[in-house]
Amino acid sequence: MKKLFLLLAVCLMAGTTHVFGQAEKEYDKENYLYATEVKAEAGKNVVIPLSLKNTEKIGGMQFDLYMDDMFSLYYTEKNNKKVYSVKLEGTRSDSDFHSTTITDKTDHFFVISTPTDAGNIYEGTDGVVYNITLTVSAEAPTGEYYAYIKNINLANTNGLTTYYPEDVKCKVSVTNATGINGITASENADVYNANGQKQNKVRKGFNILRKNDGTTVKVVK
Repeated sequence: MKKLFLLLAVCLMAGTTHVFGQAEKEYDKENYLYATEVKAEAGKNVVIPLSLKNTEKIGGMQFDLYMDDMFSLYYTEKNNKKVYSVKLEGTRSDSDFHSTTITDKTDHFFVISTPTDAGNIYEGTDGVVYNITLTVSAEAPTGEYYAYIKNINLANTNGLTTYYPEDVKCKVSVTNATGINGITASENADVYNANGQKQNKVRKGFNILRKNDGTTVKVVK
């Protein structure tokens, strides 16, 4: 018991905030990522520019990408593998994406990392470092959705010092082109309200359009 009290006393004298384990790091205010609001259309791709502002030299980074269910990370097929469209910009620009590792955890969660490279650094930067392309679901109602950048790690050029910025929240304002005011039930689709009652046209509020091919689209006007 005396030894435990002695340990506590030593820790308090040294200014340690946690007796067991490493003290929790505060968010870095001088080296961080940020994103601006973007607009998109349902059924189309949208590019989210992810920017870096830093005072220290940054040679690499890693973060988790989360997104609402209405989004998916756009990709192309190359050698029977998915090549996700997360493009590096600036000093680390790489059109073949081989400097970026993207780990697919689920349909809406990815780990994205760019290894430390002392020869290609971000120094005194305030601009776009990644362009992330998302595909918006064709059934996404008009509204506001979000992509999230979490667990951000920014490493200096020797890879030994790491900076931990706050999470980033990017708003994507989506419009659904099927929610045209003039559409009627007799033209392109049968229109129903939220209670399943058939209507003669799209009205204010929640609508369901059943197209001639049998597919349905949700529209919020």
